[in-house]
Amino acid sequence: MCTFIATALAQTDHAAAKAQWRLVAYQMRPKPSKLATLKDSAEEDVLACMTFPARHRAKVQSTTPFERPNGEISQRTGLVVIFLKKASIRRLAGQS
Repeated sequence: MCTFIATALAQTDHAAAKAQWRLVAYQMRPKPSKLATLKDSAEEDVLACMTFPARHRAKVQSTTPFERPNGEISQRTGLVVIFLKKASIRRLAGQS
């Protein structure tokens, strides 16, 4: 998923980034529909950094804030092979 986001953030301006974002979301539609829906709802938040001048984007568009929680979730769920219910995944990941 980060690779898909990176293709949008690599564009030169906000309009091109938005077009790339929608292209990637369209390509993901046949696969996991929840993921495409999530991308649709996150579009404005993720691409907000594209409205800044190019020299400021490198610092603003970092994915570092997402890496730690994803690492924690991965560490917690790494030992569990099968989840019986979605609620058990949420409890383990720390989302009540």
